[in-house]
Amino acid sequence: MTPTGDADPKAAALQLLRERYRQTIAKTVDAFRQLATRLAATPAAPELLEDLRRELHRVRGSAGSYGYADASRLAEQVEARAVRWAADPALETEQRASIVAHLASALEVAFRLGDAADPDERPQRTILLLSPPDALLAAARTEGQLRGLRIAALDAAQCTVPVLDDIAPAVICLPAEEVERVGGIVWPRGIPMVVLDDGVHSTRAAHAGPAAGSHVTVIDPGEGAGAMLDAAERLLARHSVLGSTLLAVDDDPSILAMVRYFLEGPDLQVVTLDDPSRLRDALREVRPSLLLMDIQMPGHNGIELARAVRASPDTADLPIVLLSGETDPESRGRVHEAGADEFISKPIAPAQLRSRVAAQLDRRRQAQLNAGLHPATGLPLSERTHRALHEALARTRALGHEATLALVRPVARTTLGAETAGAPWLAESRRLARVLEAEGRVVGYHEAGELLVLLDGGVEHAGDTFRALAAARPATAPEWRVGVVSTGELPGADTDALVRAAVEAAETPVRGSGGAVHRWQRDEALVAPDVILVEDDASLSEMLQYALRASGFSFRAFSNGRVAFETLLELKTQGRRPFVLLDIDLPGMDGYSLHERLRIERPGDFSYVYITAHAAEPDQLRALRSGAVDFIAKPINLRILMAKMASWSDAMGRRG
Repeated sequence: MTPTGDADPKAAALQLLRERYRQTIAKTVDAFRQLATRLAATPAAPELLEDLRRELHRVRGSAGSYGYADASRLAEQVEARAVRWAADPALETEQRASIVAHLASALEVAFRLGDAADPDERPQRTILLLSPPDALLAAARTEGQLRGLRIAALDAAQCTVPVLDDIAPAVICLPAEEVERVGGIVWPRGIPMVVLDDGVHSTRAAHAGPAAGSHVTVIDPGEGAGAMLDAAERLLARHSVLGSTLLAVDDDPSILAMVRYFLEGPDLQVVTLDDPSRLRDALREVRPSLLLMDIQMPGHNGIELARAVRASPDTADLPIVLLSGETDPESRGRVHEAGADEFISKPIAPAQLRSRVAAQLDRRRQAQLNAGLHPATGLPLSERTHRALHEALARTRALGHEATLALVRPVARTTLGAETAGAPWLAESRRLARVLEAEGRVVGYHEAGELLVLLDGGVEHAGDTFRALAAARPATAPEWRVGVVSTGELPGADTDALVRAAVEAAETPVRGSGGAVHRWQRDEALVAPDVILVEDDASLSEMLQYALRASGFSFRAFSNGRVAFETLLELKTQGRRPFVLLDIDLPGMDGYSLHERLRIERPGDFSYVYITAHAAEPDQLRALRSGAVDFIAKPINLRILMAKMASWSDAMGRRG
């Protein structure tokens, strides 16, 4: 078997964060409908009005930060009414329930939820048009708004590295004559292109740059803006499978070479197998996202192999694409009866192969995400991992046994999200999970691609296990470190407390020396990270944590003001001034109170930055006059936030 391919996770991190946010917002819409029902019965109930205001406030900040400006404005308008309702119990009492119900329906449209939603909708991305004709640009902006795409335009002569990095386009659309001008800065960044060509430059454009076959679509400019954006969205779909692995099985090495040439790119790893008898072992070792297999192979029949793959519980839902020179209806029927998802006839047409594989991978990705699984590795994502840990810890404690929780983190902090981790770390994640799961361990992702593992026994046994795994680490795999904590060290602690301890232990080697495994120690756990984030909106907190990781900060996140306050009272700053990123509207204790009490209890120990939707002049003046170093209004512009973080690094005496 021959694996190849790598990926830069940054290009897709925000796309997937936004998509995951949209998937979870359906629960919020349901909550508004429930509030509308309750308001119909008791429209003046103070607790209902406060619940409504808080939920509206949360949506206002997070929706705008994720790019759903219409939803943010809707929430802001109804939030203002909810505040007036709380102040005047007689105001609009008969209309309150219907207003909130209409809001829920409007949010469905704004987020493209429900029956009206397009199941293949992509999160809003920037499509950059270089030197477009005025008519094409105007039509693209109108069409892009309907599709949820941002349309930017630029003269090709002005397309430089800093400009391109600032715009950060997902796809570039340009005339064929401009490909050579901009190719040198576009190809190293892996940005796909839609080339507008009347046929004169098609061959040159389609083969420009490395691995261009999977990155370029050539269309006739006369087809119009709709066709151009259709092509851009197909490229977006293809590049939404970052980190996926395809296993190609064929006894013909020329077919395998062709599959790799046409399909492999920075977002898709291709593993080839020329010996079908090793398929079972290959599936267990590679854990592919898709199986591409010939039907007629000496001594092996692809249809029978597909039946065996589909019958195994471990691969029952694996997408299978079969190749064959037999195209009669009877052969196609046998393919689908065997459980294959797709049939591609030989000789293989590259465009057909790419589009059908991309469609199967994208369906797989959606199904995996909906099930709470990583689309490339199949390992549980954070929410599902924490549920499994909670259940396993309960069983372990009921038996009176000791267990150890471990957090495995790449040393190079370039992994920005479990769904978008680079291919080398994904491959290493699969290797670690394969070994640990074979021994019955609970394994899944935490955040930022970090693995959480629950092992039987104490920390000494866990340390031996991970040191052996580190010694066997392939040369191409990234280095990693492990933080471990046993249930015996924190008796009675819940799952969240154990996870925090494991995270703290993994953070410790960053500040000092140490091997691959570090044991949690209470004194070290009290050392403050670079940033303390206090934000009760889970989706927005996730985005902020992404920004902190991308900027190289260590941090701890809290969703409750009182819990954050009590923790901050105990943290050791060791002569530094960590930053506290602080929302105002928090459960337990509001941000103003937290800030003011810490100024009294721990004067000069922390620097404060407010991040809040309360952006009126009196709010900003109150924060700044009480000693805050900055005030950032929601919705958040992530690029501006990360630029400001560079100045915070300087303030802490760190290199940005």
